[in-house]
Amino acid sequence: MVLGLGLTVLGMVAFGNGPATLDSNPGKLTLGCASLFLFLFAFSAAGYFTGRETLNAGMGALAGMLAFAIYGVLITIYSPGSTSNILSADAAAPGGFVLQAMALVVTVTIPLGIAALMGWLGGRPGAMRARKALQARANAGGSADAETSSAPMHADAAPQEG
Repeated sequence: MVLGLGLTVLGMVAFGNGPATLDSNPGKLTLGCASLFLFLFAFSAAGYFTGRETLNAGMGALAGMLAFAIYGVLITIYSPGSTSNILSADAAAPGGFVLQAMALVVTVTIPLGIAALMGWLGGRPGAMRARKALQARANAGGSADAETSSAPMHADAAPQEG
């Protein structure tokens, strides 16, 4: 997230405060796209590491949503180049509060779902890799090693003998 903030500041320094358009400012638009992909990667990485530790891809989805929530709080506190508070911009207009509440629900729900999906997609290989590592340790006969390893050992992931 710090890298995304750095890309935003770099875009402001290099290309000014103008709008990012294909005609007048494609470099700033490119930095914005790179920032978006960095956030998607961050949500996926949060899911991967959580899935690896918990052996559950669903927990990776929760980690992606938590990463998005933290990002949302931080970007609400400080957004480079922003001049107004989005929460109080049009509350005085007719129907402003209702429309603003509906817009807030939509603009939070969709990215939260995308963050959950990216976290889950990252959590799947993380959980699979951790299960393979546990199975390899069990096949090597390292029951003492399994107790001291950093990977978690769950009852449902315990190797079955037979």
